[in-house]
Amino acid sequence: MVVAAQVAFALGLWVANASFMGWRGVVANLVLGWLAWAAIAKRLHDLGRSSRWMLGGVLGWVAGAIAVAPIAGSHALEIGTAGFGATLAALLLPPFGLALLLLLAKGEPASNRYGPAPAQDWADLRLA
Repeated sequence: MVVAAQVAFALGLWVANASFMGWRGVVANLVLGWLAWAAIAKRLHDLGRSSRWMLGGVLGWVAGAIAVAPIAGSHALEIGTAGFGATLAALLLPPFGLALLLLLAKGEPASNRYGPAPAQDWADLRLA
């Protein structure tokens, strides 16, 4: 959810032809990035996986970006060029696919080494 908010914010800036650079942009991206990292780590723990799996996803995305760069050329990141859409799709589809996988994967029904299983329905929820 936090990653979706960050993407929507970036797309809004792109559509409005605005820039969010400087210290405010750095702070906003650090906060949203930290929240996204924590949410993904919690979900991975629900699946019985270590949060180190995120490192594999990040390294895979970086490797894909490095592989796409020489094929697409330096002009492919300029809006309006022929290769822009293909480059954008090649860079964004893997993270969206992994997000969809995390969203749809069924968590472990019992406790695991990361803690108890989350509540399965509304009757299991308790107020803290």
